[in-house]
Amino acid sequence: MDLVFNSMDNSDGNLYLGSWYGKDGKVWWDDLAVEEIGLVNVLRRPGCPVSVCAENGTAYEEGKDYRRIVDPVLNPWNAFHEAPVLKLTPGTRIVEGERLRVGYYHPVIVYEDRLSSCVSEPKIFDEWRDEVKQADALLHPAAFLMSHDEMRVMNRCALCRSKNMTPGELLADNVRKAAQIIRDVRPDAGIWVWSDMFDPMHNAVDKFYAVNGTLKGSWKGLDKDVGIVNWNGSLEGKNSRFFADLGLKQILSGYYDSDQNGDAIAKWQANTANVPGIVGAMYTTWEDRYDAMDAWARKAWGQ
Repeated sequence: MDLVFNSMDNSDGNLYLGSWYGKDGKVWWDDLAVEEIGLVNVLRRPGCPVSVCAENGTAYEEGKDYRRIVDPVLNPWNAFHEAPVLKLTPGTRIVEGERLRVGYYHPVIVYEDRLSSCVSEPKIFDEWRDEVKQADALLHPAAFLMSHDEMRVMNRCALCRSKNMTPGELLADNVRKAAQIIRDVRPDAGIWVWSDMFDPMHNAVDKFYAVNGTLKGSWKGLDKDVGIVNWNGSLEGKNSRFFADLGLKQILSGYYDSDQNGDAIAKWQANTANVPGIVGAMYTTWEDRYDAMDAWARKAWGQ
């Protein structure tokens, strides 16, 4: 088993080994090692430059002092594999035995397989536009739900940091552009977005996972025609007033494979009865469980 982490700006860290939910049996650890690695999953795009420098700060040039650095087995979901080596050119200024400082960017994986796309990379918006066009051609939906949700890495690449904006400001700009793409393709379609990244009682906070900076203020990118799919069920509606005060309509996103009889969504709706702009509830299942839908729907939508 390999676990890859980037210490970033930290000088200390804790490594935990154990079984938190084990009932019986035995577990043992063998050949445990913590090693520094390099050049695994090198990302190459304008916002992710590579640098090779001498310890005295001398910057070496790609193509002149060393060959272009490429990871031939780049896989953003595979955190570790044998790293490519730095290959020197015939006329290199790098001398035998010299210690180098190599800088590069790589995907940050959270929970084994969670990745976040860059919020500033122009190609992302081109791909989103193509996706909206394809979805419209295939389905011609009444509304689009944008997937800004649990974005755990932000403002790390050189492109994002060059903007001198907080992650909250970067996200506000990103969601504003995303919504405009939908308007350009389908002016008559509704636009919705998940709540958590714009909720100061949820993920729009300081020090969220590997986000570099604060996410506060991200909600400033939500125009009045963007609806909120509010899934902060643990607050039972306490955050709904915040979005209502912004003039945004909301759908309460409940169930989540646990509210079998609908009591939770009923309580959530009761708590938001006096909140303007609550226009519906959504049965949300990640495990394809629909056995509770009838009972839940009676509580959420009535007979």
